[in-house]
Amino acid sequence: SHELAYTVTVPKNAAPGGHYYTLYAAAPIKNGDNTTSTVRVATLLYLTVQGTLTRSLQVTKSSIPYFSADTTIPYSFDVKNTGNIHYFALVSARIDGLFYSDAPNGTSQLLMPGTTRTINASITTPPLPGIYNLTYTITPEDGSPIQKSQYFIYAPLWSIITLSLL
Repeated sequence: SHELAYTVTVPKNAAPGGHYYTLYAAAPIKNGDNTTSTVRVATLLYLTVQGTLTRSLQVTKSSIPYFSADTTIPYSFDVKNTGNIHYFALVSARIDGLFYSDAPNGTSQLLMPGTTRTINASITTPPLPGIYNLTYTITPEDGSPIQKSQYFIYAPLWSIITLSLL
């Protein structure tokens, strides 16, 4: 057995709340047959960091095409977690037109503090060609939704050929 003193210092930018840590120690020992083994031991440490939890984000870059002829419309954006904790945000998109509206279910995305995450997704195109508005929404836990939108032209190949023949 061996007694070991240690000091734990919490970083200044540590997120408030409870945190579990595992402390490991290892030591080599010589066996009677001239072989060496390693003995390992671990203990669990729980720390509570005081402070206010902050959930905030910003969209730093987004990309939505102005024209599409495919069966899906890709879109992407960069989300920066400017808060001090990780949390989930619901990301959803919708397409609206004069006689069309579609809003499929969204997906949950994990946002880590102090990092930027690129979200790539796509949405199914409308059945008819036309001018549509694609709007995506990011809704953080316990936060206000952020929306970005852009108009685009949807012209599938069959509509371009039909227009050319006319």
